[in-house]
Amino acid sequence: MTANRSAIQKNKRAFFRIVYPHGEHPILKTDSKRYLILDISEGGCSFLLEPGMSFLPNETIQGFIQFSHRGGEPVLGRVMRIDGRKISIRFAKAPGLPLPRIMSEQRYLIQKHKMSS
Repeated sequence: MTANRSAIQKNKRAFFRIVYPHGEHPILKTDSKRYLILDISEGGCSFLLEPGMSFLPNETIQGFIQFSHRGGEPVLGRVMRIDGRKISIRFAKAPGLPLPRIMSEQRYLIQKHKMSS
């Protein structure tokens, strides 16, 4: 197996991930806070913390993801990774977000940014 092929296999993910462009980020709403989502998939998401805020590894997060163009989805997840101000969570049930919702987001972003270029 070549090194290139090995690197590709290491980077495979279980779910397709959408990385949001500036200005298109959905919001994760919890009881008292709102967080800017950086990327999302059926299985989890990453969001940005405001300075001074923190989460613990394995902490449970329950909230609602509000998408920019229409509607939202309730989510329940657990903190899997903390990287500075970036928090990554895995949704409690797989898939946490339905594939049609992820595909709808992808179509929306492609269409909007195709028209603005």
